[in-house]
Amino acid sequence: MHITRRLTIVLFLVLGLVPLGLSQLLAEVVNREQVQEAFEQTLQEAEDRYRHRAAATATQTRSNRELTQAAKDLATVGKEKRDLRLQLARLEEVLRFTTRSADQLGRDYVRLQLLSERERDQFVTFLRHSSVRRVDVNGVPSLSALLIRRLFGESLGESVARDDRDVVVLRARQELLERMNATEAAAQVTLMQLQSSAGEFAAEYLVLQGRLAELQDRYLSDQQTIASARRTMDLTQDQLLAIRRETDEVHAQVLRIQGELARIDSRIRSKAERTLIDKGLIGAKPGRTEEAASRSKNFRWPVLGHLTARFRDASYAAHFHVPHEGIDIAVPQGTVVTSADEGIIFLVRDGGETGYTYVLIGHRDGFATLYGHLSAVVVNAGQEVARGQAIGHSGGEPGTPGAGLMTTGQHLHFEVIERGTNINPLTVLP
Repeated sequence: MHITRRLTIVLFLVLGLVPLGLSQLLAEVVNREQVQEAFEQTLQEAEDRYRHRAAATATQTRSNRELTQAAKDLATVGKEKRDLRLQLARLEEVLRFTTRSADQLGRDYVRLQLLSERERDQFVTFLRHSSVRRVDVNGVPSLSALLIRRLFGESLGESVARDDRDVVVLRARQELLERMNATEAAAQVTLMQLQSSAGEFAAEYLVLQGRLAELQDRYLSDQQTIASARRTMDLTQDQLLAIRRETDEVHAQVLRIQGELARIDSRIRSKAERTLIDKGLIGAKPGRTEEAASRSKNFRWPVLGHLTARFRDASYAAHFHVPHEGIDIAVPQGTVVTSADEGIIFLVRDGGETGYTYVLIGHRDGFATLYGHLSAVVVNAGQEVARGQAIGHSGGEPGTPGAGLMTTGQHLHFEVIERGTNINPLTVLP
Protein backbone atom coordinates (compact mmCIF):
# COMPACT_ATOMS: atom_id res chain seq x y z
CA MET A 1 0.00 0.00 0.00
CA HIS A 2 2.84 2.32 0.89
CA ILE A 3 4.67 1.44 -2.31
CA THR A 4 1.56 1.99 -4.40
CA ARG A 5 1.07 5.43 -2.88
CA ARG A 6 4.67 6.41 -3.59
CA LEU A 7 4.39 5.26 -7.22
CA THR A 8 1.20 7.30 -7.60
CA ILE A 9 2.93 10.41 -6.23
CA VAL A 10 5.89 9.94 -8.54
CA LEU A 11 3.57 9.48 -11.52
CA PHE A 12 1.73 12.74 -10.74
CA LEU A 13 5.05 14.56 -10.31
CA VAL A 14 6.30 13.32 -13.65
CA LEU A 15 3.07 14.28 -15.38
CA GLY A 16 3.31 17.71 -13.81
CA LEU A 17 6.96 18.32 -14.58
CA VAL A 18 7.24 17.08 -18.15
CA PRO A 19 4.94 19.73 -19.65
CA LEU A 20 7.37 22.39 -18.43
CA GLY A 21 9.67 21.65 -21.40
CA LEU A 22 7.04 20.12 -23.66
CA SER A 23 7.00 22.93 -26.22
CA GLN A 24 10.76 22.79 -26.64
CA LEU A 25 10.72 19.01 -26.92
CA LEU A 26 7.94 19.15 -29.52
CA ALA A 27 10.00 21.62 -31.53
CA GLU A 28 12.95 19.25 -31.36
CA VAL A 29 10.74 16.36 -32.50
CA VAL A 30 9.42 18.40 -35.46
CA ASN A 31 12.97 19.39 -36.34
CA ARG A 32 14.02 15.76 -36.14
CA GLU A 33 11.18 14.71 -38.47
CA GLN A 34 12.22 17.35 -41.01
CA VAL A 35 15.82 16.21 -40.89
CA GLN A 36 14.69 12.58 -41.16
CA GLU A 37 12.66 13.48 -44.27
CA ALA A 38 15.65 15.27 -45.77
CA PHE A 39 17.79 12.25 -44.93
CA GLU A 40 15.42 9.89 -46.74
CA GLN A 41 15.33 12.24 -49.75
CA THR A 42 19.11 12.33 -49.82
CA LEU A 43 19.20 8.54 -49.65
CA GLN A 44 16.91 8.36 -52.67
CA GLU A 45 19.07 10.85 -54.57
CA ALA A 46 22.14 8.85 -53.65
CA GLU A 47 20.56 5.64 -54.88
CA ASP A 48 19.49 7.29 -58.16
CA ARG A 49 22.95 8.73 -58.73
CA TYR A 50 24.65 5.46 -57.92
CA ARG A 51 22.34 3.76 -60.41
CA HIS A 52 23.25 6.44 -62.95
CA ARG A 53 26.89 5.79 -62.24
CA ALA A 54 26.35 2.05 -62.70
CA ALA A 55 24.63 2.71 -66.03
CA ALA A 56 27.45 5.00 -67.14
CA THR A 57 30.02 2.42 -66.09
CA ALA A 58 28.15 -0.28 -68.01
CA THR A 59 28.04 2.00 -71.06
CA GLN A 60 31.76 2.64 -70.79
CA THR A 61 32.45 -1.09 -70.46
CA ARG A 62 30.26 -1.87 -73.46
CA SER A 63 31.88 0.89 -75.52
CA ASN A 64 35.33 -0.35 -74.54
CA ARG A 65 34.36 -3.87 -75.58
CA GLU A 66 33.01 -2.58 -78.91
CA LEU A 67 36.15 -0.52 -79.41
CA THR A 68 38.40 -3.51 -78.75
CA GLN A 69 36.41 -5.79 -81.06
CA ALA A 70 36.22 -3.17 -83.81
CA ALA A 71 39.96 -2.52 -83.56
CA LYS A 72 40.67 -6.25 -83.93
CA ASP A 73 38.26 -6.51 -86.85
CA LEU A 74 39.78 -3.40 -88.41
CA ALA A 75 43.24 -4.94 -88.28
CA THR A 76 41.92 -8.19 -89.78
CA VAL A 77 40.04 -6.37 -92.54
CA GLY A 78 43.08 -4.21 -93.25
CA LYS A 79 45.25 -7.29 -93.71
CA GLU A 80 42.61 -8.92 -95.93
CA LYS A 81 42.43 -5.75 -98.00
CA ARG A 82 46.20 -5.68 -98.47
CA ASP A 83 46.30 -9.36 -99.43
CA LEU A 84 43.37 -8.91 -101.79
CA ARG A 85 44.98 -5.90 -103.45
CA LEU A 86 48.12 -7.97 -104.05
CA GLN A 87 45.99 -10.73 -105.59
CA LEU A 88 44.23 -8.18 -107.76
CA ALA A 89 47.55 -6.69 -108.88
CA ARG A 90 48.91 -10.13 -109.80
CA LEU A 91 45.69 -11.12 -111.51
CA GLU A 92 45.58 -7.82 -113.37
CA GLU A 93 49.11 -8.44 -114.67
CA VAL A 94 48.20 -11.99 -115.73
CA LEU A 95 45.03 -10.69 -117.35
CA ARG A 96 46.96 -8.03 -119.29
CA PHE A 97 49.54 -10.61 -120.44
CA THR A 98 46.84 -13.08 -121.43
CA THR A 99 44.89 -10.42 -123.29
CA ARG A 100 47.98 -9.17 -125.11
CA SER A 101 48.96 -12.73 -126.00
CA ALA A 102 45.47 -13.51 -127.24
CA ASP A 103 45.41 -10.33 -129.34
CA GLN A 104 48.84 -11.04 -130.82
CA LEU A 105 47.96 -14.66 -131.49
CA GLY A 106 44.71 -13.55 -133.07
CA ARG A 107 46.57 -11.28 -135.47
CA ASP A 108 49.09 -14.05 -136.21
CA TYR A 109 46.26 -16.47 -136.78
CA VAL A 110 44.66 -14.17 -139.33
CA ARG A 111 47.97 -13.82 -141.18
CA LEU A 112 48.46 -17.58 -141.03
CA GLN A 113 45.00 -18.11 -142.48
CA LEU A 114 45.83 -15.78 -145.36
CA LEU A 115 49.14 -17.55 -146.01
CA SER A 116 47.48 -20.94 -145.83
CA GLU A 117 44.77 -19.88 -148.21
CA ARG A 118 47.34 -18.49 -150.67
CA GLU A 119 49.44 -21.64 -150.41
CA ARG A 120 46.40 -23.81 -151.03
CA ASP A 121 45.58 -21.79 -154.14
CA GLN A 122 49.15 -22.13 -155.39
CA PHE A 123 49.15 -25.84 -154.61
CA VAL A 124 45.94 -26.33 -156.56
CA THR A 125 47.42 -24.42 -159.51
CA PHE A 126 50.55 -26.53 -159.39
CA LEU A 127 48.48 -29.70 -159.25
CA ARG A 128 46.63 -28.62 -162.36
CA HIS A 129 49.92 -27.92 -164.13
CA SER A 130 51.24 -31.32 -163.09
CA SER A 131 48.03 -32.95 -164.24
CA VAL A 132 48.46 -31.46 -167.69
CA ARG A 133 51.96 -32.85 -167.79
CA ARG A 134 50.66 -36.15 -166.43
CA VAL A 135 53.03 -36.40 -163.55
CA ASP A 136 51.60 -37.94 -160.39
CA VAL A 137 52.73 -37.29 -156.93
CA ASN A 138 55.08 -40.26 -157.05
CA GLY A 139 56.92 -38.71 -160.05
CA VAL A 140 55.96 -41.40 -162.59
CA PRO A 141 55.00 -39.90 -166.04
CA SER A 142 52.27 -41.52 -168.09
CA LEU A 143 52.91 -43.16 -171.55
CA SER A 144 50.93 -40.47 -173.40
CA ALA A 145 53.02 -37.75 -171.70
CA LEU A 146 56.22 -39.43 -172.92
CA LEU A 147 54.94 -39.67 -176.52
CA ILE A 148 53.96 -35.96 -176.53
CA ARG A 149 57.38 -34.97 -175.26
CA ARG A 150 59.09 -37.06 -178.05
CA LEU A 151 57.00 -35.33 -180.66
CA PHE A 152 58.18 -31.91 -179.41
CA GLY A 153 61.79 -33.07 -179.60
CA GLU A 154 62.41 -33.25 -175.82
CA SER A 155 64.93 -35.89 -174.92
CA LEU A 156 64.12 -38.56 -172.43
CA GLY A 157 66.78 -37.32 -170.00
CA GLU A 158 65.46 -33.78 -170.09
CA SER A 159 61.96 -35.05 -169.56
CA VAL A 160 62.94 -37.17 -166.57
CA ALA A 161 64.91 -34.29 -164.99
CA ARG A 162 61.96 -31.95 -165.36
CA ASP A 163 59.62 -34.54 -163.90
CA ASP A 164 61.94 -35.04 -160.92
CA ARG A 165 61.99 -31.31 -160.22
CA ASP A 166 58.22 -31.15 -160.43
CA VAL A 167 57.89 -34.07 -158.00
CA VAL A 168 60.21 -32.41 -155.46
CA VAL A 169 58.32 -29.14 -155.65
CA LEU A 170 54.99 -30.93 -155.42
CA ARG A 171 56.01 -32.85 -152.34
CA ALA A 172 57.51 -29.75 -150.69
CA ARG A 173 54.36 -27.76 -151.32
CA GLN A 174 52.24 -30.60 -149.97
CA GLU A 175 54.32 -30.84 -146.77
CA LEU A 176 54.28 -27.07 -146.32
CA LEU A 177 50.53 -26.98 -146.71
CA GLU A 178 50.11 -29.78 -144.18
CA ARG A 179 52.36 -27.99 -141.67
CA MET A 180 50.51 -24.74 -142.21
CA ASN A 181 47.18 -26.50 -141.65
CA ALA A 182 48.51 -28.09 -138.46
CA THR A 183 49.91 -24.75 -137.26
CA GLU A 184 46.61 -23.04 -138.04
CA ALA A 185 44.67 -25.66 -136.09
CA ALA A 186 47.08 -25.42 -133.12
CA ALA A 187 46.92 -21.62 -133.21
CA GLN A 188 43.15 -21.78 -133.22
CA VAL A 189 43.14 -24.06 -130.15
CA THR A 190 45.67 -21.87 -128.34
CA LEU A 191 43.71 -18.75 -129.19
CA MET A 192 40.52 -20.29 -127.85
CA GLN A 193 42.33 -21.32 -124.65
CA LEU A 194 43.80 -17.85 -124.18
CA GLN A 195 40.43 -16.23 -124.79
CA SER A 196 38.81 -18.64 -122.32
CA SER A 197 41.52 -17.97 -119.70
CA ALA A 198 41.17 -14.24 -120.23
CA GLY A 199 37.43 -14.55 -119.65
CA GLU A 200 37.98 -16.58 -116.46
CA PHE A 201 40.59 -14.12 -115.20
CA ALA A 202 38.27 -11.22 -115.94
CA ALA A 203 35.42 -12.92 -114.05
CA GLU A 204 37.72 -13.65 -111.09
CA TYR A 205 38.95 -10.07 -111.19
CA LEU A 206 35.36 -8.80 -110.93
CA VAL A 207 34.70 -11.14 -107.98
CA LEU A 208 37.81 -9.92 -106.18
CA GLN A 209 36.85 -6.32 -106.85
CA GLY A 210 33.44 -7.01 -105.32
CA ARG A 211 35.10 -8.60 -102.30
CA LEU A 212 37.41 -5.59 -102.01
CA ALA A 213 34.40 -3.26 -102.07
CA GLU A 214 32.79 -5.30 -99.27
CA LEU A 215 35.98 -5.14 -97.22
CA GLN A 216 36.19 -1.41 -97.81
CA ASP A 217 32.62 -0.97 -96.53
CA ARG A 218 33.44 -3.15 -93.53
CA TYR A 219 36.63 -1.19 -92.93
CA LEU A 220 34.73 2.10 -92.97
CA SER A 221 32.08 0.61 -90.67
CA ASP A 222 34.75 -0.47 -88.18
CA GLN A 223 36.29 3.00 -88.33
CA GLN A 224 32.90 4.54 -87.61
CA THR A 225 32.34 2.08 -84.75
CA ILE A 226 35.71 2.97 -83.26
CA ALA A 227 35.03 6.69 -83.58
CA SER A 228 31.58 6.30 -82.03
CA ALA A 229 32.90 4.11 -79.20
CA ARG A 230 35.66 6.61 -78.47
CA ARG A 231 33.15 9.46 -78.37
CA THR A 232 30.93 7.41 -76.07
CA MET A 233 33.85 6.53 -73.82
CA ASP A 234 35.00 10.15 -73.69
CA LEU A 235 31.48 11.27 -72.86
CA THR A 236 31.05 8.50 -70.31
CA GLN A 237 34.37 9.35 -68.69
CA ASP A 238 33.22 12.94 -68.28
CA GLN A 239 29.95 11.68 -66.84
CA LEU A 240 31.79 9.39 -64.45
CA LEU A 241 33.94 12.25 -63.20
CA ALA A 242 30.83 14.36 -62.63
CA ILE A 243 29.07 11.48 -60.92
CA ARG A 244 32.05 10.91 -58.64
CA ARG A 245 31.88 14.55 -57.60
CA GLU A 246 28.15 14.21 -57.01
CA THR A 247 28.72 11.04 -55.03
CA ASP A 248 31.25 12.78 -52.79
CA GLU A 249 28.77 15.60 -52.29
CA VAL A 250 25.93 13.23 -51.46
CA HIS A 251 28.16 11.28 -49.10
CA ALA A 252 29.11 14.49 -47.32
CA GLN A 253 25.44 15.47 -47.04
CA VAL A 254 24.55 12.07 -45.63
CA LEU A 255 27.30 12.30 -43.05
CA ARG A 256 26.25 15.84 -42.14
CA ILE A 257 22.60 14.84 -41.79
CA GLN A 258 23.62 11.72 -39.93
CA GLY A 259 25.62 13.84 -37.50
CA GLU A 260 22.65 16.18 -37.15
CA LEU A 261 20.38 13.26 -36.33
CA ALA A 262 22.80 12.08 -33.67
CA ARG A 263 23.02 15.60 -32.19
CA ILE A 264 19.23 15.93 -32.10
CA ASP A 265 18.80 12.53 -30.48
CA SER A 266 21.45 13.44 -27.92
CA ARG A 267 19.81 16.79 -27.16
CA ILE A 268 16.40 15.20 -26.69
CA ARG A 269 17.84 12.62 -24.33
CA SER A 270 19.91 15.23 -22.47
CA LYS A 271 17.03 17.68 -22.02
CA ALA A 272 14.67 15.06 -20.70
CA GLU A 273 17.41 13.74 -18.45
CA ARG A 274 18.36 17.20 -17.11
CA THR A 275 14.71 18.04 -16.42
CA LEU A 276 14.28 14.91 -14.33
CA ILE A 277 17.62 15.53 -12.60
CA ASP A 278 16.68 19.13 -11.76
CA LYS A 279 13.40 17.93 -10.22
CA GLY A 280 15.24 15.30 -8.23
CA LEU A 281 13.44 12.41 -9.85
CA ILE A 282 16.65 10.68 -11.04
CA GLY A 283 20.26 10.94 -9.98
CA ALA A 284 23.00 12.38 -12.16
CA LYS A 285 25.40 9.91 -13.78
CA PRO A 286 28.85 11.45 -13.87
CA GLY A 287 30.82 11.23 -17.09
CA ARG A 288 27.75 10.59 -19.24
CA THR A 289 28.18 13.08 -22.07
CA GLU A 290 27.71 12.93 -25.82
CA GLU A 291 31.44 12.96 -26.33
CA ALA A 292 31.96 10.08 -23.96
CA ALA A 293 29.11 8.16 -25.53
CA SER A 294 30.60 8.71 -28.96
CA ARG A 295 33.97 7.45 -27.81
CA SER A 296 32.36 4.33 -26.37
CA LYS A 297 30.96 3.29 -29.76
CA ASN A 298 31.02 -0.48 -30.02
CA PHE A 299 30.05 -2.53 -33.09
CA ARG A 300 29.48 -6.25 -33.30
CA TRP A 301 31.33 -8.55 -35.68
CA PRO A 302 29.34 -8.95 -38.93
CA VAL A 303 30.75 -12.49 -39.33
CA LEU A 304 33.10 -14.66 -37.28
CA GLY A 305 36.36 -15.78 -38.85
CA HIS A 306 40.09 -15.14 -38.89
CA LEU A 307 41.58 -12.05 -40.51
CA THR A 308 43.32 -12.45 -43.86
CA ALA A 309 44.08 -8.75 -44.41
CA ARG A 310 44.19 -5.94 -41.88
CA PHE A 311 43.51 -2.21 -42.13
CA ARG A 312 45.94 -0.51 -44.56
CA ASP A 313 47.60 -3.87 -45.22
CA ALA A 314 50.88 -3.26 -47.10
CA SER A 315 50.78 -6.54 -49.01
CA TYR A 316 47.26 -5.75 -50.24
CA ALA A 317 48.37 -2.34 -51.48
CA ALA A 318 51.38 -3.90 -53.20
CA HIS A 319 49.17 -6.48 -54.92
CA PHE A 320 46.22 -4.30 -55.97
CA HIS A 321 47.95 -0.87 -56.00
CA VAL A 322 45.21 0.69 -53.85
CA PRO A 323 45.03 1.13 -50.05
CA HIS A 324 43.09 -1.43 -48.02
CA GLU A 325 40.51 0.66 -46.17
CA GLY A 326 39.09 -2.15 -44.02
CA ILE A 327 39.67 -5.69 -42.84
CA ASP A 328 39.09 -9.02 -44.61
CA ILE A 329 37.42 -11.78 -42.60
CA ALA A 330 37.75 -15.30 -44.03
CA VAL A 331 34.39 -17.11 -44.08
CA PRO A 332 32.88 -19.72 -46.43
CA GLN A 333 30.98 -18.51 -49.48
CA GLY A 334 27.34 -17.79 -48.59
CA THR A 335 27.87 -17.09 -44.87
CA VAL A 336 25.13 -14.86 -43.40
CA VAL A 337 26.38 -11.28 -42.93
CA THR A 338 24.74 -9.15 -40.22
CA SER A 339 24.67 -5.42 -39.53
CA ALA A 340 27.31 -4.28 -37.06
CA ASP A 341 24.80 -1.91 -35.43
CA GLU A 342 21.36 -0.42 -35.92
CA GLY A 343 21.15 2.00 -38.81
CA ILE A 344 19.71 2.85 -42.19
CA ILE A 345 20.76 1.22 -45.46
CA PHE A 346 22.43 4.01 -47.39
CA LEU A 347 23.31 2.08 -50.52
CA VAL A 348 22.97 -1.37 -52.04
CA ARG A 349 25.42 -1.73 -54.91
CA ASP A 350 24.72 -4.75 -57.10
CA GLY A 351 27.83 -5.51 -59.14
CA GLY A 352 26.16 -8.24 -61.17
CA GLU A 353 28.05 -11.22 -62.56
CA THR A 354 31.49 -9.59 -62.70
CA GLY A 355 31.27 -6.43 -60.58
CA TYR A 356 31.69 -5.58 -56.90
CA THR A 357 28.58 -5.94 -54.71
CA TYR A 358 28.49 -4.15 -51.37
CA VAL A 359 26.13 -2.59 -48.80
CA LEU A 360 26.73 0.75 -47.07
CA ILE A 361 24.91 1.40 -43.79
CA GLY A 362 24.65 4.74 -41.97
CA HIS A 363 24.64 4.68 -38.15
CA ARG A 364 24.32 7.23 -35.34
CA ASP A 365 27.10 9.58 -34.31
CA GLY A 366 28.49 9.96 -37.85
CA PHE A 367 29.48 6.33 -38.35
CA ALA A 368 28.95 4.16 -41.41
CA THR A 369 29.90 0.57 -42.24
CA LEU A 370 30.57 -1.13 -45.55
CA TYR A 371 30.20 -4.84 -46.32
CA GLY A 372 31.92 -5.93 -49.55
CA HIS A 373 32.17 -8.92 -51.94
CA LEU A 374 28.60 -9.99 -51.13
CA SER A 375 27.19 -12.86 -53.15
CA ALA A 376 23.61 -11.88 -52.24
CA VAL A 377 21.82 -8.94 -50.59
CA VAL A 378 18.56 -9.17 -48.61
CA VAL A 379 17.98 -5.47 -47.79
CA ASN A 380 17.06 -2.36 -49.76
CA ALA A 381 18.28 1.23 -49.74
CA GLY A 382 16.49 3.38 -47.15
CA GLN A 383 15.54 0.37 -45.02
CA GLU A 384 16.07 0.50 -41.24
CA VAL A 385 18.05 -2.41 -39.83
CA ALA A 386 18.61 -3.58 -36.29
CA ARG A 387 21.89 -4.57 -34.73
CA GLY A 388 22.69 -8.13 -35.79
CA GLN A 389 20.05 -8.20 -38.55
CA ALA A 390 20.98 -10.18 -41.68
CA ILE A 391 21.78 -7.97 -44.67
CA GLY A 392 23.18 -10.52 -47.14
CA HIS A 393 25.57 -13.39 -47.76
CA SER A 394 29.33 -13.36 -48.09
CA GLY A 395 31.21 -14.10 -51.30
CA GLY A 396 34.65 -13.23 -52.61
CA GLU A 397 35.35 -16.38 -54.62
CA PRO A 398 37.09 -15.06 -57.77
CA GLY A 399 34.82 -15.11 -60.80
CA THR A 400 31.58 -15.36 -58.82
CA PRO A 401 28.80 -12.73 -58.83
CA GLY A 402 29.56 -9.77 -56.58
CA ALA A 403 33.21 -10.69 -55.99
CA GLY A 404 34.63 -8.00 -58.25
CA LEU A 405 38.25 -7.84 -59.34
CA MET A 406 40.07 -7.11 -56.08
CA THR A 407 39.72 -10.50 -54.41
CA THR A 408 41.77 -13.66 -54.06
CA GLY A 409 39.43 -15.91 -52.06
CA GLN A 410 36.24 -16.32 -50.05
CA HIS A 411 35.89 -13.61 -47.40
CA LEU A 412 33.96 -10.54 -46.22
CA HIS A 413 35.47 -7.09 -46.67
CA PHE A 414 34.39 -4.85 -43.75
CA GLU A 415 34.98 -1.11 -43.45
CA VAL A 416 34.13 1.43 -40.75
CA ILE A 417 33.81 5.10 -41.67
CA GLU A 418 33.67 7.81 -39.01
CA ARG A 419 32.50 11.20 -40.25
CA GLY A 420 33.74 10.52 -43.76
CA THR A 421 37.11 8.96 -42.87
CA ASN A 422 37.94 5.26 -42.86
CA ILE A 423 39.16 4.05 -39.48
CA ASN A 424 40.56 0.73 -38.31
CA PRO A 425 37.49 -1.47 -37.66
CA LEU A 426 39.34 -3.27 -34.85
CA THR A 427 39.16 -0.08 -32.76
CA VAL A 428 35.35 -0.32 -32.54
CA LEU A 429 34.95 -4.11 -32.50
CA PRO A 430 34.96 -6.13 -29.27
